[in-house]
Amino acid sequence: MLQWYVAKLKAGRERVAIHGLGEQGFVSYYPMMATTRSLHGRVFDATEAVFPSYLFLRSEDDPHHWRAVNNTRGVVRLLGNEQPCALPDREIESLQLREKAGLLRHPRRRQIRQGDVVVFKVGSFVGLEGVCQWTRRERIGVLLNILGGDTVITSPRDWLKIANA
Repeated sequence: MLQWYVAKLKAGRERVAIHGLGEQGFVSYYPMMATTRSLHGRVFDATEAVFPSYLFLRSEDDPHHWRAVNNTRGVVRLLGNEQPCALPDREIESLQLREKAGLLRHPRRRQIRQGDVVVFKVGSFVGLEGVCQWTRRERIGVLLNILGGDTVITSPRDWLKIANA
């Protein structure tokens, strides 16, 4: 009986693994979602994996098939403890229906702009709030009130998030 399993893939080798498994007759499913990206100031739509480096595949409940999967180029191993753990068909079917309906979408985050109240997520100032003074590509100037005085701190963009967002 065919069941769904999860295979851990080598990073950057997803296509090799999917192709290799397909040549061996395995049905695989690598769910993708729509996302919005920004590059050099331009915003564009793209797709990315819902579960990067993890692939769903249908296989017989047989150690011989599991060895074939585990020995495929690009595959690290099937997930499980003593033996691979099967997933219920309804879980994969639900995911496939959501993907076909376009419901798998990465939320678009609004870019930080001058005047926004921001919070530090990383670094020495974690949890502190400040006001965005300027933005330049990957750097942002944040006005902080520290020790009774105002200071502009330059921070990487990914260290900040918009307050209350």
